[in-house]
Amino acid sequence: MDISICHSVEEFITLFDEYSKTTEDERKTKLLQERDYYHAANKFPHWFQDSLELFKQQVIDMASATKPLKTTDTFKVQAGYPHEVAVERKRRLVGFGIKQDNNIERDDFLIPKLTAQDFLLMANEGNILSISTPKDTEFIREIVMVDTNTSPTLIIFYVISRKARAISSWTIKRDKDKMFIPKINKFEVWKYRQP
Repeated sequence: MDISICHSVEEFITLFDEYSKTTEDERKTKLLQERDYYHAANKFPHWFQDSLELFKQQVIDMASATKPLKTTDTFKVQAGYPHEVAVERKRRLVGFGIKQDNNIERDDFLIPKLTAQDFLLMANEGNILSISTPKDTEFIREIVMVDTNTSPTLIIFYVISRKARAISSWTIKRDKDKMFIPKINKFEVWKYRQP
């Protein structure tokens, strides 16, 4: 941002808006230079099934047979396990806007940690919402899975990495008798490739 003198609040807001848009556009450009994103609403590419099998195999190889998948501090805060995160780290995450999911209540419902078996049951094309790959490759790096069976009132989303780690999670309230249909958020249309 060039150094400018603003003579009014309106000039400052205009200048700030221009800077913010440029910064956001630069972030988007950089993101798309490093990764490709695919969404179920656009259909997955022809290589998806083969790559998904390799992804699942690596997750199972890296997961414990008796313990849940490893989780990030982000997941722990979002899913309702903030007591498992160091106080300083939790403060830092809150500063980045990471907070407990609004639909989670400590004494009522927490987003479950996935076991390897849970992961295998869920990791099929019907439950995968989106995938990311390194740019121009057929190597799935992360998947977003949807769980429509665990809760009668919530739909749960998990971001799972190839290293058998639950990175993030969130929920949405279930519409009474409606089936979940994958849709792309209108603010993220720019991100997803067509196969």
